[in-house]
Amino acid sequence: MQRRFKFVFCVGLLLFGSQVLLLNRLNSGTMKKANTQDTGKDSEETIEIPESTPTEHSVATKSDTKLQAGKYQKVHVFYYQWYANPEFDPEMGYNHWNHRVLPHWDANIRKKFPYNIKYEPPYDLGCSYFPERGSYSSSDPKLLEQHMESLKDYVVAISWWGQADKKNSRDGEGNPTDRLTVPILDAAVKFGTQIAFHIEPYTDRSALSLSDDIKYIHERYVSHKSCYKESHKNAQNEERFLPLLYMYDSYHIPTQDWRSLLTPGGKRTIRDTPNDALVFALCLNPNEIDNIAHSGFDGIYTYFGSDGFTPGSTFSKWKSIVEKAHQKGLLVSISVGPGYDDVRIRPWNSANTKSRDNGKYYDRAWTAAIEANPDYISITSYNEWMEGTQIEEAIPQYLDETIYSGRPFAYQNYSPLAPDYYMTKTHEWAEKFVQHKNKE
Repeated sequence: MQRRFKFVFCVGLLLFGSQVLLLNRLNSGTMKKANTQDTGKDSEETIEIPESTPTEHSVATKSDTKLQAGKYQKVHVFYYQWYANPEFDPEMGYNHWNHRVLPHWDANIRKKFPYNIKYEPPYDLGCSYFPERGSYSSSDPKLLEQHMESLKDYVVAISWWGQADKKNSRDGEGNPTDRLTVPILDAAVKFGTQIAFHIEPYTDRSALSLSDDIKYIHERYVSHKSCYKESHKNAQNEERFLPLLYMYDSYHIPTQDWRSLLTPGGKRTIRDTPNDALVFALCLNPNEIDNIAHSGFDGIYTYFGSDGFTPGSTFSKWKSIVEKAHQKGLLVSISVGPGYDDVRIRPWNSANTKSRDNGKYYDRAWTAAIEANPDYISITSYNEWMEGTQIEEAIPQYLDETIYSGRPFAYQNYSPLAPDYYMTKTHEWAEKFVQHKNKE
């Protein structure tokens, strides 16, 4: 995520069993410590949006009718709408598919790996797997419909980098993702797909800017039939239907600022106002749960679907995390994923690759998540190709030469499994989760 390409790396000591883990977060060329102090930045790209592409779109279609959510509404899928190609985005080229190779923060390691090289799509891509749909554009209306149809049974949490008309509202590769919110909602409505928001850490994000963002989301999008809204009773026992907002990197904003936004009586409170919402904090460590509850959040999620990246994403800790969060009155969304592989953009990070093991890794994640009995299970991800966490269809592809090494390169694929294996498997596991919850 802008910093895009989320990852927790070495910086900031966290006790993990008998070992000390060093954690740091790296996103699309910007490295952040857990305490928000910068450790260095790559220069960011700015993409000029063509005049034919609106940067300020109309309010989503008004409707008092709420679509019935998909049958697996307790399963949420993180979705990324930042891909471009020249056919649909002539001013943006192959944005994100041509992602640059990122430098390591340590000079001694950095000099061992070429960096700031950009890949050359449509076939030489900055990811370890090759999409069955090729180097597609998120602006392609047919593509959006295909995606929304594929995800119609789930709640889709779209990557949202702030309001379209704000200068800082772009991801780390310069893509203003809000320009596609209405097209996604409109594509989703055709299939009954429900849309939630994954609020990303755009530049200068704060409690003040988020207060304005939440109002903006309510005014423009919440009335749309495709916007996911969950039943919630306020202090007066009145039922309301509230949108769901996942807050990525929530720990970068001070507790007192969150309290001003998320607790009754706070200076900028959304509670029991027309702008109220269900707001989930990213939980890196179960030790953070008390503070998250004190901050006024409604729930937590773990995002990193990779065992051991953080204590929060460690399979063996999920049950205790759920129990502790529930004791604090928090909802819980445990995040699962099929694997992790980002070496095309971080060639120095192979030690953190998580093999898919012919689908067995995904099975283990789902098994542990269901046994932990969370309120929701979230999937990282549908299409975060650069980190290799996608469940979207992939196919074999071979290059005679890749720009990074000048040598032949074979993309990974799901073989001997089918290209749609992870989509099929997700359906099977979602059904098991729903059956599990129905027994309660």
